[in-house]
Amino acid sequence: AAAAAAAVPAPTADAAAKGGESGAVVVASAPAPAAAAEEGLSLKAQILVLWGNVLFDRSQVRYHRDDKEWQEDCDAAVAKFNSAGCSKTDITRALMNHTSGYWKEEQTAMVAADGKK
Repeated sequence: AAAAAAAVPAPTADAAAKGGESGAVVVASAPAPAAAAEEGLSLKAQILVLWGNVLFDRSQVRYHRDDKEWQEDCDAAVAKFNSAGCSKTDITRALMNHTSGYWKEEQTAMVAADGKK
């Protein structure tokens, strides 16, 4: 997406005909407020999902290293996924695939996907 008021050099018709570029500057218009708000929400959701993935992976590494605090990372990951608006089904499946095997049963994973222990 073009940044608001970003200056982008563009050739003029005369310069294009001559095969060269002029010093003309085209100013990109700002996106509509609704589109900007939607893009901001989408970006925020993507960041939350990435942050959740990092925490989820770290919880698996901590589990394999016998770190007793691995579940704190996993709980934080679930909170990030929920904040991002991820589907409960996706969160449930991720928990069921956690290397700890703590949420092997779908019902247990579904409860945890809601952010409950």
